[in-house]
Amino acid sequence: MSTNYIPEELQVFEQPVYNTCIKNHQEQQISPTNAVSLNSSLEFLIPAVEQKCLDLSDISFSLTAQLVKKLDKENFKEGDLAGTLNNDAISSFIKTASVSISAENLFNTDCFGFCQHIEKLLSHDKDTAESQLSSGGFFIENVEENMRKITKNSKKFTIFGNLNLFNLKKYLTPNTPVLIKLTPQSEEFFIVESSKIEGSAPNTTTTTSSTTIKVIEANLYVRMIELREQFAFQFEQQLVKTPAIYSYKKGNINFISLPQGLKNFNLPNILQFQNPGLVVAFLLKNSDIEGNRLVQQFSLENHDLIEFAFLKDNQRLSDSFKLLFSDTEMNYAAAYNSTIDALQLKFGSNLIDYLKYKDKFILAADYSTAKTSTSELLSPSQSCSIGCILNFKEDIKYPLTLCLYTQSDFIFTINHKREVKIITQ
Repeated sequence: MSTNYIPEELQVFEQPVYNTCIKNHQEQQISPTNAVSLNSSLEFLIPAVEQKCLDLSDISFSLTAQLVKKLDKENFKEGDLAGTLNNDAISSFIKTASVSISAENLFNTDCFGFCQHIEKLLSHDKDTAESQLSSGGFFIENVEENMRKITKNSKKFTIFGNLNLFNLKKYLTPNTPVLIKLTPQSEEFFIVESSKIEGSAPNTTTTTSSTTIKVIEANLYVRMIELREQFAFQFEQQLVKTPAIYSYKKGNINFISLPQGLKNFNLPNILQFQNPGLVVAFLLKNSDIEGNRLVQQFSLENHDLIEFAFLKDNQRLSDSFKLLFSDTEMNYAAAYNSTIDALQLKFGSNLIDYLKYKDKFILAADYSTAKTSTSELLSPSQSCSIGCILNFKEDIKYPLTLCLYTQSDFIFTINHKREVKIITQ
């Protein structure tokens, strides 16, 4: 039985928002957990609330700030460049917005197994096409305030609007703490000035300039919902299977240096485990130059470039695997699958995206154990150690770094009483 999330279980996050289902609601003001200062990120922790859901469609943000300098670095003076700033005035103030959920805080709650799914519902960068953040600088402007009148001679302004951080209008289950982090741009950001010109058509002109600001106060406003019992029962039923099995992944990376001139490399005991949900990835990267340049030092047509073999309990397994570079993308490595001693060895791109994000690399491979029945899944495997052998076709011409990525699963169940039982750790 797979530990992947079952689609039906995730419907708990896709319940439509019906006002008739709301028993009562309460608005809560959230202040930053960190000190408000120039260029520092603003972090807001929305605490977990017993028996109340967070309305993801109703999160507002207010910011009071002060214009400090203009492009020539001189301080603003009384009456200097007085005018109005349009909706795009602060469009470049916030660089990114991210939302995260603490697995540690959720460990004994009914949302623990949904951490990764929730993360996928979020947009993180205002510059991406899929961004769910509102136009006009992350803020939904009020209709009656289409032109926000921020005069420079007052030097102080307040903005207010909704944060659209989630893809759909949803409720988040109770007891779920959420951390929202807003990261401003670097010291300078651009403002768009709009000034009236008498007797001209159109009657306004816009200019763009650069400035810095000082954040004076920032707050989030969230709505906590208490659902009617009938709706809450349906909400809870979709969460629980009898019992539901979930997994949460935790990773770690170690680095091993391979000196120049090396041709054979043996790692007899790189890993010991008792976890049936373990994944390991091997990554080779050049220590001195870019990975693609190093790849060019070898012949890509020679598929016998590197031999990759596994050791179990210090004994070489019968099969070995020759890693092949992809024909279409040089950063990818591929090989064939095989099963040895109940270990399903699979090479591919499961962790490639993660590794590409961290570093450029030459080749990568991963393997994971595979269980087919529920009884096997619930029973920890016997303890064993895993090693590997690297045989290069020719001596290493440049120093290399072997990056070993280990990823283990916390497998657990949740019953209808929301009781969590750890199966493996």
